Amino acid sequence: MTTLVAVALVIGGVPEERRPAVAEQETPPSATQSSSPPIQSSSPEGTQPPLNAREMKVIAALGALGITGQRAQLPFNEASIWADFGSGRHLFVTAYPLSTVDRNYTVIDERQVARILVQHVQRASGAISSRFECSGDEYWVAGADPPGFPNIDVFVERLVSVVCSP
Repeated sequence: MTTLVAVALVIGGVPEERRPAVAEQETPPSATQSSSPPIQSSSPEGTQPPLNAREMKVIAALGALGITGQRAQLPFNEASIWADFGSGRHLFVTAYPLSTVDRNYTVIDERQVARILVQHVQRASGAISSRFECSGDEYWVAGADPPGFPNIDVFVERLVSVVCSP
């Protein structure tokens, strides 16, 4: 928590009064603090730029599957979207233009879903994700099994059918 306050002081530029540690422990975090990752805005007014086309596509696809997606971080040319399922369970879907993600991963296995190659890949860190390419973009999916889906693989199959449909 101290690190977060220090970051807020540097970014906000206005000192914030510190409360005693006891008061911090007794006060539950607000819904915003517990369910949304921090997003730093680059605009002087503190407002976020509008969603880009990739962000809108991923959020709409998640919505079609009954999942509310939110911007996880400000984009450059990609979409970084997350869904909070409560109890510390999150899903992340990221979309990049093809050929922008480094190929420093190992393919564990792959399968065809509606003529789209879906791979389970593992990074050097040990993190395992599902990835697929379609419509000039590369999609990465990781995290908890979404509610209403028996597992992440079934979710990814449905996501492919929504995102990659003509």
